[in-house]
Order: sequence, then C-alpha cells, then structure tokens
Amino acid sequence: MLRIYLAPHDPGTRNALRRALRDHPDIRLVRSEAEADVVVHDADPRASHVSRVAKDMRLTDRERQVLQRLASGHGNAEIAAELMVSTSTVKFHLAAIFAKLGVHTRTEAVATGVRQGLVML
Repeated sequence: MLRIYLAPHDPGTRNALRRALRDHPDIRLVRSEAEADVVVHDADPRASHVSRVAKDMRLTDRERQVLQRLASGHGNAEIAAELMVSTSTVKFHLAAIFAKLGVHTRTEAVATGVRQGLVML
C-alpha cells in the first residue's frame, strides 16, 4: 500500500489528483506529510512534482539534533562538542541529512528542514 499526501496549493489540482487516486486499490491518501511514502507538491504552479519520502529516508533522532543545531548557526566543532561526538561523526550525519533531504548545502538543509517541520528557528 502506497501512502500519498497531496500538498498542491491549487484546490483544483488537489481535487483532480484526489479523484484520480481515490479508487486505486494500492493507494491510500493520508492527512499529513509525516504519514506519507510519497508527497505531491506544486510549489511552482506551472509544474507539479512528486518526491519520494521513503520510511528509511526519514531523519534519525540524532540527525534531527544535528540539523537543529545547524539551524541555530552552529559549526561542526560546536555541534560535535554539544553532542559529545567527533567532528567526523558530525560530517557523517550531515552527509546523511543532505542525502535524505535531497539537498547540497547547509542552507538548503535548514530551509528544507524548516519547510518539513523538522526544525524550528
């Protein structure tokens, strides 16, 4: 069973997708992004895209802690000291966060984390 969260801002698009997917036997529409395997967005009204949010791609608790400290402006050494790990471990967590969020920079990671409700500023 594939769980889908529909996030388009345009009500017409959202309703059309809902109707198209409603009766599919292998699809269940869910009410929150956290429950979803697939999230359908249309941040750009000219084009919708689907991003997979597989269960094994969700951030671990430690990765969330690293991302929260990153959002607070901490550097790798500060994060390592606060979490009592090495800077190499912090770099490892950052690489995993970047891969899971589909981003390439620290700024993108924080912005995506905020949008997804993973961190608070």
